[in-house]
Amino acid sequence: MSGGFIPLDGVCNGTDIGTVTASTTGTTLTAGSGAGTKGSWVQLISSTASDTTLVEMMSAASPGDQFQIDIGVGAAGSEKTIVSNFLCKDAAYENPSAVLLPLDIPSGTRIAARCASSSGSNSCTLNLILFDGSFLEDGIQGYDDIGLAYANQQDVTCTTANSKSAWVQLISSTTRDYYGLVLMGSPYNGGSDNLVDAGIGASGSEVTIIPNCRFITGSSNEVVQSAMSGLIPIHIPSGTRVAIRLQSSATGGHFLGLLAAYK
Repeated sequence: MSGGFIPLDGVCNGTDIGTVTASTTGTTLTAGSGAGTKGSWVQLISSTASDTTLVEMMSAASPGDQFQIDIGVGAAGSEKTIVSNFLCKDAAYENPSAVLLPLDIPSGTRIAARCASSSGSNSCTLNLILFDGSFLEDGIQGYDDIGLAYANQQDVTCTTANSKSAWVQLISSTTRDYYGLVLMGSPYNGGSDNLVDAGIGASGSEVTIIPNCRFITGSSNEVVQSAMSGLIPIHIPSGTRVAIRLQSSATGGHFLGLLAAYK
């Protein structure tokens, strides 16, 4: 199949983990004390009851703060990150960030999560829905972040309303093959309509591979989904330069980046 995407052939056995029914919320994750510092891993489940091929991630953050969430698997103290720096950004209203990700996790796996925040020591909540199913080929094993880690975030600024910004490099050379991208962002230019392009290739010769992904921010950045797209099944070979650009109805900018799926 063009793009190398792994098609899904039905799901079953939906199981939620991390949901706290007593408070109608998710499991609390607390960031480390410094900006961009990860807090401790928090267990979501000690052992999954069945294989997982699809995960719905849902998170909500403190108003006005920005969080990067890791999902890890493995024994306590030896967690391996399989989703890196999933972005959760909410402002005036705690609107949950949600995205559906193909992801293979074997039965019997311990799953945990941790987070960092832009302010340090703040908390967000997270819950997941795990689905069993079958893929036609080997499934997605994890997601790297491209430009989402706090220290690597790129401020993409539109200097002229309703015109494309310059391309901003997210990574000079990908370290492995990727099989899909999720566009994510942390909007702070309130009251604007926005279009985002992702591109590949040398500086000055970028080729757009995701055109005009649209998102809108309210006057206080409310009603914002940090995941601006689902998984777009596009193949990015190892060694590829990846860049991003923005068009906005108002001058200003946003932090923008990608989750990249690998096998």
